[in-house]
Amino acid sequence: MPEDEKEANWVAWFCVEPDYRGKGLGSRLLDLMIEKSKKAGKKFLRLYTSDGEIEKEARELYKKSGFVTTKTKKIEGENETKIYMELKLNSGNE
Repeated sequence: MPEDEKEANWVAWFCVEPDYRGKGLGSRLLDLMIEKSKKAGKKFLRLYTSDGEIEKEARELYKKSGFVTTKTKKIEGENETKIYMELKLNSGNE
């Protein structure tokens, strides 16, 4: 476990149904997670995704929200790579 793991929250798997995409729901969900993590005094919000085509929109959302790639790892037996991403959070209730 990384030394700063207690200072981080992890985004669990979430998605927006295809019929509801493009309406800002994913951004609002992610913004809520960021806000809650800041209020909890966390310094980082972390997640992982993959480089698969099905994850493309999610990766774009994460990048737009300020997440950066911290590590990549080839998924055994699959034609995909796991992408670990992190957002550094400002302290306080900004």
